[in-house]
Amino acid sequence: MKTTLSLVLFGLIAMLLLAGCPRDTDTGGDTSENPDGRKPDYSQQDETPADDAAATEADAAEGDEAVVDEAVADGTAEGEEAAEGEEAVEGEKADGDEAVADGEEAADADAEEPASGEEQADSEYTIVVFETTVGDIEVEVRPDWAPIGSAHFLELVNAGYYDGAPFFRVIQGFMAQTGFSGNDELTKKYLGSNIKDDPVLMGCERGTLAFGNSGRPNSRSAHIFFNFKDNGPMLTPQGFAAFAHVIKGMDVVEKIYITGENPRDLQGRLAQLGGVASFIKNNPDITVITRVYVKE
Repeated sequence: MKTTLSLVLFGLIAMLLLAGCPRDTDTGGDTSENPDGRKPDYSQQDETPADDAAATEADAAEGDEAVVDEAVADGTAEGEEAAEGEEAVEGEKADGDEAVADGEEAADADAEEPASGEEQADSEYTIVVFETTVGDIEVEVRPDWAPIGSAHFLELVNAGYYDGAPFFRVIQGFMAQTGFSGNDELTKKYLGSNIKDDPVLMGCERGTLAFGNSGRPNSRSAHIFFNFKDNGPMLTPQGFAAFAHVIKGMDVVEKIYITGENPRDLQGRLAQLGGVASFIKNNPDITVITRVYVKE
């Protein structure tokens, strides 16, 4: 009997122990979403949190790329605008440089303008240079003004007639006269070899050259004079025709030593043998022409 009772109690204890253990189909929690008690099927559900994080990072990356691309695009546009601005600035600078260059060329052109009473030496006409003890003078010979006088003057220059000739008669505010060669033989040859008169097409204006005469028609020979001022009103009626004019060195002309009026007997003595050399020796302040030549 005791043995039977022990077996019954042992069986009850075993049943109670088995009832407290979990089964394979247990969800391990509330089964309200699974009323039939079956294991949930995750195959038809949304992505897992890990996948959600990956998707979020991918979206963020795409967003960052979009932001970066937009920034690059904006930067390119700004760079292009800056480049355009720089080109505009450079264009304005170039325009400014051209304006400055034009201004400098204009200033150079103004600087090249001849001084009052002078012209540039670049000419289609013959240029003759007077080298003197006070500086050089350049004159332009104008055969269109006085063809006979111009040709005769160039003959005298080529012969060396005026080399060593003094300005022996220089009247302030009027004119400076020369005409006795430093070579006595040339004085004898040309002084008194008269030429015909030219019509007065150009009068004795400031800076012009003309031949002197004896007061009679066709009496021009070798005496020439530079006009300090416009002497036309006085000399044109007397038939003095200009044949050349100063283009450089009018300031030198005005430096010629003023001798004042000289009597006729001085001219006679100058025409004598050794007269010019004696005159220069006795008048050390006078201006002397050292050389005259045609400029090439």
